[in-house]
Amino acid sequence: FYWVYLANFYASMKEFTEGCSNVIFTNSAQGPLLAATNDLPVHEGKHSIVVLKRPKNGHASLGITWAGTVWGGKGINEAGLAVGGSSCSAKVPVPAEHINPHCLLNIILSRAGSVAEAVDLLKEIPLPAWGANIPMVDKSGDAVVVEKAGSLQGLRRPDDGVVWCTNHSLSAEMLPYRIDNPSALKESEERYGAIEKFVQEKPRNSKLLKKIVAYNGRPGALSRYGDDDPLKYETESAGIFYPAAKKIEACFTHADRDPWFDFHL
Repeated sequence: FYWVYLANFYASMKEFTEGCSNVIFTNSAQGPLLAATNDLPVHEGKHSIVVLKRPKNGHASLGITWAGTVWGGKGINEAGLAVGGSSCSAKVPVPAEHINPHCLLNIILSRAGSVAEAVDLLKEIPLPAWGANIPMVDKSGDAVVVEKAGSLQGLRRPDDGVVWCTNHSLSAEMLPYRIDNPSALKESEERYGAIEKFVQEKPRNSKLLKKIVAYNGRPGALSRYGDDDPLKYETESAGIFYPAAKKIEACFTHADRDPWFDFHL
């Protein structure tokens, strides 16, 4: 059991990997929306599931995560908060004690009922240098991307009702600490740029979000295939999260070819 549990915290010990894309619409006919992909190196395989969690002390939640782990990928809770995530490493001082970023979602969804509460909570939680971009939107439409690594934290707010993130820092607080990895930065910026073009389309709704996460063109594919991906990553799931309706639409694995399934909290 010790070794199985310890394996859940490998992100604190191994070299950085960078994957996943997220888009938030703060307002639509369906309420606030979050779309997210889960990307992993091809060699890690595919093992995404949808899991329901009902802690004794905290909010119940529904999320897309990885079988056999204590992690959380992306999810919603009963209070009406949706949380996504993308890896985002940074050259920051590493606190002596910190939490694995893969376990952060469980803490946020169980303890925070709104974006404001989640931002305050994150201020007190240090991460390793393998940090995260954490997009969040609640049922009121309040939204943010929290860029976090070590004890440092930056915020990006929506512009014209939309905000998105991939795997690089953009906030004033985190930009100086970007890692020096030209290939990873280029690939992340290409996905970021692809999203920027799509979000100009109207209306902004779940149909558009599904179109975005299904994009498999180059440059900037969000539905990634290992055989042509510049970093040899592959998308293993995608999700559309409805915090007001407490609903997830999940796709395993590629949104450009595979069906969507509904899950309700």
